[in-house]
Amino acid sequence: MNRPWLMLLLGFFLGAPVVAAEIGVGAVFPELQLEDQHGEAATLPGNAPLLIFAADKSASDRVHRALEQRPRWLADHAVPFLADISGMPSMITRMFALPAMRERPYRIFPVGDADRVSFIPRQKGQVTVVRLDAGVVREILMLADEAGLEAILDSPRR
Repeated sequence: MNRPWLMLLLGFFLGAPVVAAEIGVGAVFPELQLEDQHGEAATLPGNAPLLIFAADKSASDRVHRALEQRPRWLADHAVPFLADISGMPSMITRMFALPAMRERPYRIFPVGDADRVSFIPRQKGQVTVVRLDAGVVREILMLADEAGLEAILDSPRR
């Protein structure tokens, strides 16, 4: 028996969670049913040319700074912005994070369950940008600075 099947069977019989493998170039990006910060549902990635993902607060802050001067950019380019907020205590999320997100002029998809987006590659403090072509992953970028993100915002369909 090869190892992946063995791990899957062990996880099933022992009740251990099975961690989804990260997606890579050439993979189909799985459809996600998510709600934005206003509770409006959407199926992602849809026909988006790319997807922006922040796995932690520093990455999320970087995206917010880049979008300050471009409040319509996400909507104009049909680009979803997902923010993993699963590490945040639920009381902080309800009392502070979601109200702050609701004040933003663009759509944010807060993800409270890390398992739902565990397949998206990430690195601490970096913004993940997934370039898509009809739902197929064409490129995965890890952006550690504003300049890299600004370059993406300047040419989203390159």
